[in-house]
Amino acid sequence: MEELWIPRPFVADEINCARLSDLLVELYPQLPRQSADELMARQASLRSTGRPFQRLICGPPDEIWAMVTWRTPPWMAKNDMLLFAVCVAKAHQGQGHGPRLLAEVVAAAQACGATELGAQAFDTDPGTLRWLQRYGLAVAQTNQWSALSLKGPLPAPVVTTHQRVLGSGIELLDGDALAMRFPEDWETRWYQIEAAIERDVPSPILRDEITLEAWRRRCAGSEVQPRGFHFALEGSRVVGMTG
Repeated sequence: MEELWIPRPFVADEINCARLSDLLVELYPQLPRQSADELMARQASLRSTGRPFQRLICGPPDEIWAMVTWRTPPWMAKNDMLLFAVCVAKAHQGQGHGPRLLAEVVAAAQACGATELGAQAFDTDPGTLRWLQRYGLAVAQTNQWSALSLKGPLPAPVVTTHQRVLGSGIELLDGDALAMRFPEDWETRWYQIEAAIERDVPSPILRDEITLEAWRRRCAGSEVQPRGFHFALEGSRVVGMTG
């Protein structure tokens, strides 16, 4: 059994975020790598919501062997649930780091009055799912995640669908273009379509529709770039978005 390092708060500087990026790539190779800058911006954004948030790490001072993050997302209706994620590097699994970090989550939940814990696991990582179930978590919802490779020609259905959408009169434009088209109320238009889409997404967790003011605070984070989002317009009405 290797030494169990005392969990310590994660300092989101460039070096630590690069180490965290390496850990996430090792454990979730199916996901795009997040840069150190993206992880730093994400940490700042999560801290700005006013909801419970913490990230702890274990390992020697110059390494990250394991990490836990817990938070109450801004879209959650109440503060009575913490969502958490425990990550342990493959070389250090089975040594007790996971249970120790889970104990930190339980203590934080009790301290803030939360009555439930929630977590996410990929079906490509059945070990994590079994680990969560061992500690009493049950599957409440299954989501499907897919990826489209852009290394070769786009599949014919993608091309024909795009052509059919444009042929129907739907206009596609990015967030910068939306702001230029509607300089007086582009934020309100963006907020309204995002809120409408959220209402259509099934969730086992009671969601609280985010207010326009809270939405603006969230978008003030440096990781939110309008050009990274695209919108579908039917006339002057925003009918869809992605990003």
